[in-house]
Amino acid sequence: MLARTDVTVGQLLFWALTGMVASIVLGMAPALIDAHGPERRAVAALEKAAAAFKDDRDDSLARHHQAQTALFAAWQALSDAHIIRGGRIIDSQGAHLVERALAAQHTIVAHNRALDLGSDSDQLTDNVTDVDPDRTAIPHTRPTGRYRLYRAAVRDSHAMVTTQKVVLSAAIIVLVGLSLGFDRPDWGVVSAFLMLQWGPDHVPGTVRGIHRMLGSVVGVLLFSILHYFGISGWTLLLALAACQFCAEIFVAKNYAICVIFSTPLALLMGNSATRPLWPTIQARCGEIVLSILVATAVLWLWQRSAPVRNQARLQVRAMESMATLLGLLFVNTPDAVLSARRDLQYELLSERRAIQSLAVDNPDTVRQFWARHIAVQHAGYFLLDFCTTHPDRTATRAELDSLVHEVRAARAA
Repeated sequence: MLARTDVTVGQLLFWALTGMVASIVLGMAPALIDAHGPERRAVAALEKAAAAFKDDRDDSLARHHQAQTALFAAWQALSDAHIIRGGRIIDSQGAHLVERALAAQHTIVAHNRALDLGSDSDQLTDNVTDVDPDRTAIPHTRPTGRYRLYRAAVRDSHAMVTTQKVVLSAAIIVLVGLSLGFDRPDWGVVSAFLMLQWGPDHVPGTVRGIHRMLGSVVGVLLFSILHYFGISGWTLLLALAACQFCAEIFVAKNYAICVIFSTPLALLMGNSATRPLWPTIQARCGEIVLSILVATAVLWLWQRSAPVRNQARLQVRAMESMATLLGLLFVNTPDAVLSARRDLQYELLSERRAIQSLAVDNPDTVRQFWARHIAVQHAGYFLLDFCTTHPDRTATRAELDSLVHEVRAARAA
């Protein structure tokens, strides 16, 4: 949209690349001083989040989301630092960090069980982490991007249905917006995308849409104040920096407050400060309301039966991953089949997340899958725990028989 103003494409490219290079240099500069700082800070943040979750009495659900996110970040940092691999420690110098992370994980799991949050622990959040909050073992890292794209490239997958909702909402908003005379249909498309991008459940998605609408309206009022004072040059730069800072600070705390600052940021970057104020306010508020109404309707009505079909598919995939790993264990040590172990954990986490979402949106339907869900989770983690316990040797005949028995029990459930 900026290319439609008096700013040249060359200038846009130059400043975008300048910002990218500057962020890389500034972001990576601390590695010259403290190469192992990221994993230490991630573990310290995990301990702080775990303590806050344990000690808080008023906002346990939000604290649990923060603790889960910190837990995933810590394990990912320890994996990136090559301290853990395949569910165990491979660098003894970082063992103390792993022990601290495990202690914090035990705290989170114990308090989660004491509160009996159950499936509520994954509601009202966009951050789907690759860590099971009910387990206290060192997790595997997530599979490659290529694997995740491959497994999502089916009709009823969460990613595919989310994409359909975003595209359908965007098309409707553009057509209706243009027919009503709005000059920036992209504004409504972005609003719908930000509401639907993670494929939220019905109620959390609606709450996010309300946050988006209320925050955007207040943000337009903030923009009108900046427009009234006619900021330009250095004052415009300071306003952009302040809005960007506040948006980044609040994005993980409260989405509605974040949008209050991201809205004037987008309007100022889109050169709206040079346009008449009242028509801009009318158009932006109209596009916001239109986008949220359309996105909410699509969220609730589009592909309502897809989660049921997806849940059945994920249970089949989890069984197939168990069979693959089980077959490999006949002739390999667990350490030789890390990719299969990692993929199985990912399938178990995906199946767990999907059935929790199904329970929220379709509570009457989830009963037909629940018994097999429990059996699949039990058998899958029984298999993974065996691999973690005996990483360096092939399984005996008796051990293989025990593993086969668990997998067959899950299949028969």
